[in-house]
Amino acid sequence: MLIAQLSDLHLAPDHDPVAGTNLARFDEALAAIDSLGRRPDLYLVTGDICEHGDVGSYARFLERMAALDTPWLATLGNHDRPEAYAEAIEGLPDRNRIGGPVARFDALAVVLADTSAAPQHGGWFDEERAARLDAALASCAPQPTLLALHHPPVRIGLDWLDPDPGADWIRHLRAAIAPHDHLLGIACGHVHVAATTRFEGRPVAICPSTAARAWPDLSPLDKERPDGRPLIVEGRPGFALHHLVDGKLATMFCDTREGAALYRFERPI
Repeated sequence: MLIAQLSDLHLAPDHDPVAGTNLARFDEALAAIDSLGRRPDLYLVTGDICEHGDVGSYARFLERMAALDTPWLATLGNHDRPEAYAEAIEGLPDRNRIGGPVARFDALAVVLADTSAAPQHGGWFDEERAARLDAALASCAPQPTLLALHHPPVRIGLDWLDPDPGADWIRHLRAAIAPHDHLLGIACGHVHVAATTRFEGRPVAICPSTAARAWPDLSPLDKERPDGRPLIVEGRPGFALHHLVDGKLATMFCDTREGAALYRFERPI
């Protein structure tokens, strides 16, 4: 099974001075995935679909996804507005969109968790959400399962983005996934940079953004003392490919740059 993950699209109206080009970047990422030689079995979108949560930008996102003729599902991020997303979906039936928190395929199940809560920038996950996630994961057992959410529940070394490892939302998430041995891994976004780590013994794959990239300046940062360092920079639109191989998820991080071919398949390997 092949899953194409896209995250942090930050779509906005064309006149937006910062995010107005993000729709074109999203289109570029979709075209790159289409050129892979194999259609993904699932498109997985892990939040921050829109920069400002406007209905028009959600509508353009939904138009793109409907045109793929491939199953897709999405969770929301801290920039998203659930009510605007619901308004954009209403009256636009899409046979490819998977509703609900669980998607089951022959080889794998995918479960969504919502970690967003406006106007909070960081993750949020309470006991009620934890109970729903626990039930969703239990419903998939013993099938191998991938959990998708927006906020990484772990630190990656970027002080201005990293969560407090002792936060209540992380504690609730940890309790929800702990009993489920069939959970293969976690896919998320939010930090605008590709990274891998582990949470509760499960691999965590953090998808880069199709919009701008976070710059990995690892020097100490005091959030109360701005020092002019770059935080978000330009970069090629990115995405992740999760490929189920021999019962394990192999993740490849890609961007849309197509450089010159240095080696071609012109003789037997």
